[in-house]
Amino acid sequence: MYEDEDTFVLLEPGEDEVFVSMEQLQSRIKSWLERWPSGSLPFDLQNFKTLDEAASHLVTNSCELEIGGGFGSIQWFQVRLEER
Repeated sequence: MYEDEDTFVLLEPGEDEVFVSMEQLQSRIKSWLERWPSGSLPFDLQNFKTLDEAASHLVTNSCELEIGGGFGSIQWFQVRLEER
């Protein structure tokens, strides 16, 4: 039997991989988007009204966000954890 499928592995520059929930992942992605210079979000995210919407879109439609500025990228992968 498996636990819920809203678990992700998150890889961030300079950090160990961590297991996070979908809500935690969206929060971490939003945090990275908040650091972006004003008005310069990646082109595919510029039409979203809020950073919450942009982060949610990334979680469901992508698995990587290029950070730029020499930081590299953050990556996430949905996983199924086996219950023991």
